[in-house]
Amino acid sequence: MAISGLIFYKILIWSSVTADALVGFSNFSNYYKVNITSKITASGSRASDEAIYHQMWVTLDGGSYLTDDAYEAKSPSELKWTSGKEGDPATWGVSNAGEIFIGGAPSGIKDRDSHSKTHPGM
Repeated sequence: MAISGLIFYKILIWSSVTADALVGFSNFSNYYKVNITSKITASGSRASDEAIYHQMWVTLDGGSYLTDDAYEAKSPSELKWTSGKEGDPATWGVSNAGEIFIGGAPSGIKDRDSHSKTHPGM
């Protein structure tokens, strides 16, 4: 009797990605600071050739203010930014995008998020 054997390989990869964007404020007696957090989280197990490409865009009253990005072989990928002393009323926003890259190429597994918040000024 012949025995036929099958070998199963479990391919471990990041299977999804989630983007989270948050604007917060720290208030002081005569000024405030803007606290921006952009986080990209991949789920599943990372294969050795996978990385997260993380982009963040900060806006002030709807106009572009600054951008940042990261290419990281870890999850979560987090970008943070804190303003200097602010006093005027303003609407601050953050948008972010994250995509899993496999072997240096986009995988199509991606997500985006955005958040904005208005400070009344000091």
